[in-house]
Amino acid sequence: MSTIEEILTVPRFSDLNLINNKADLTRKVDTIEISETPDMSGYLPQNTLLLTTAMAFKDNPSGLCDLIRALNNLPSAGIAIKLGRFISELDPKVIEVADELGFPIIQIPVTRTLGEVSHQLLSYIWDNHTELMYFALDIQRKFSNMMMKGATVNSLINHLSSLIKRPIFILNPFGEIQATSRGFKIDDLLKQEIFQELKDDIRKVQSLGKTESIVKTSRTGQQLLVTIYPVGSHHFFPHMLVILKSDQFPYPFSQLAIEQAISVLSYTIYKDRLLMINEGAAKKEFFTKLTDKNFDVDPEIDNWIDYGKPFNIIKSNSYRAVVTEMLIPAKYDFHSEEIEELMFEWFFTEAKKYANNTVSFPLSDKRRVGLLFQKPEKDIQGMLMGIHETIKNNLGISVSFGIGNPVSDIHLFRFSFYEAIESLQRAQAKDNSPLYLYENKGIRSLVEQVEADDIRYFCTTVLKDLAYPDNENDIELRRTLSTYLNNQCRITETAEELFIHRNTVKYRITKCAQLFGKAIDDPDLSIQLRVALLLSMESEE
Repeated sequence: MSTIEEILTVPRFSDLNLINNKADLTRKVDTIEISETPDMSGYLPQNTLLLTTAMAFKDNPSGLCDLIRALNNLPSAGIAIKLGRFISELDPKVIEVADELGFPIIQIPVTRTLGEVSHQLLSYIWDNHTELMYFALDIQRKFSNMMMKGATVNSLINHLSSLIKRPIFILNPFGEIQATSRGFKIDDLLKQEIFQELKDDIRKVQSLGKTESIVKTSRTGQQLLVTIYPVGSHHFFPHMLVILKSDQFPYPFSQLAIEQAISVLSYTIYKDRLLMINEGAAKKEFFTKLTDKNFDVDPEIDNWIDYGKPFNIIKSNSYRAVVTEMLIPAKYDFHSEEIEELMFEWFFTEAKKYANNTVSFPLSDKRRVGLLFQKPEKDIQGMLMGIHETIKNNLGISVSFGIGNPVSDIHLFRFSFYEAIESLQRAQAKDNSPLYLYENKGIRSLVEQVEADDIRYFCTTVLKDLAYPDNENDIELRRTLSTYLNNQCRITETAEELFIHRNTVKYRITKCAQLFGKAIDDPDLSIQLRVALLLSMESEE
């Protein structure tokens, strides 16, 4: 990249003189054009240095002022005028307008032709462009070699920072800092009170998917130019590379060289993601066996602990399953596969930060991720709500959680796992809460697969006429029996609860004992009565 200042310091251009004193000499020069038409500004590319005799403005200084304004808005690098042929001297108004805009006006000596100057300037610029291109290709080669040798994202960031001599950090798709260059401390930004604002700007750039440069000002008035680059801009949620103090890259570094480094960085991130997916596949196989109802789970805990050591399974007295489900909005359907991978990546890397010894694992349904908590959590609901809010705030994706009950042995984990899944399925029809705890179904769950006729037969065999009473006497007798059993066969408590005399309770319990042929407090009969009362009541409902 060439600038007006660089060109004017080259010996072969020593006869080109700057006319105005307040010109911005840092303007980039990408190309050279020669033109004499009054409306030339409408046909020039940006960052052009225009060469002209200004013959169209020989007696029209106001027109030349308008041209300078139009070129500045383009923006153009400047204008070089061959004075002496048509215009011998510039009107002071022209120089005043140029100084107000910081627009460079250069004088070409009358002894030089515009074609000669154009040829020399273009040769110089092209030589610079060629050098920049070769340097960018060399950057790509060096970074590619580093990647092939297993360089991490952090090492690539450090190398890039050392080349451009600027602090760098990279944020993952969730807005969290993944790596920083050596010596850079995020506290430096926090002290300037601009980091949160910067994160908001980065989020906006991420949604646009294109490079942006912004100026941030701290409360003390200190200004900082920041350039933000999407890494893998074809992704819906790309990583974001942030270069601070990006106003002056050392020569021959250029935008092209940065882009080559970012390209390699993107491949490195992709490689890391593939490794994570491969590890996830091995996890999935392990947890599929551990949670399969039809798999013969070895009750020897130590065997499963050894088998699961590669996945950070530890010996504990508490294992609890949580299944999380993504609720991807319809507008994101096109990107659903990428979002599913991102969500697993987040739980893979971040979940353990919320609770030690937490293991995430993929499920067949890619919109769900399993979590294994291997230590008791005092406030698991509060922790999961924090995860819910973090993901929603950063990605705009809502997640819900099904929570199973803790079990004491790893080979019993499947029971907690299916409780978590069932709690999700049950809750979907109820409300929009992101947390669903498993509700114990009690003894009824043991007979879910039993035919209704078989349940009715059992209840009638045990309770006789009290199973499904159809007259007032049997209804009262059944109610007294149920209350008596609920009060642990205590007559006084039963009478008080039913608001009847103790003798009435005794009379009714005696009638029940005669009906069943055994004392009500007989252990075997008592449990059969409790089960039959519960099942017959639910079947009637």
